[in-house]
Amino acid sequence: MRYLLAGGNRQRLSRRIFLCFLLYLVLHWGSSFWLYFSKLGFGYQSVVEYYLGCEEKFTQPRSALGMLEVTHFHLFSTGLLLLTLTHLFLPLGKGLKSGWLYLCFGAGLTDILSGWLVRFLHPRFAWLKIASFWTLQLSLGLIILLLLGEFIRQGDTS
Repeated sequence: MRYLLAGGNRQRLSRRIFLCFLLYLVLHWGSSFWLYFSKLGFGYQSVVEYYLGCEEKFTQPRSALGMLEVTHFHLFSTGLLLLTLTHLFLPLGKGLKSGWLYLCFGAGLTDILSGWLVRFLHPRFAWLKIASFWTLQLSLGLIILLLLGEFIRQGDTS
């Protein structure tokens, strides 16, 4: 983080790269909400129907293979995103840093795996899916805000 913000002879370029990364993060964060709510909806019943299907809406339950493909991609991409963000967060997070990092990774993994629990164990795990999604998004949003605040605190981009 310090190198990106005060990167020696290439400080301006480093700061611009970091600002572009933050822009991508904000767009990713926003599109996550849009995608989640357009597919899974806002409530418990819509999450259950997404995974288990709904006769009235003529939707089928999610297949294990389809869920595996989504899980496979998300395990890598979410892990990489969290690795990057938490490493950038390390110099900023004083005090509860370790717990916050576990919260982020735990929420990410729970968000990915809770759909399997809804689909193959019990519909009540939809509450876990909802809670883990919100926990992940709120923790990512806070890290993004902290990084943006540090970027601003370190000086302008010119």
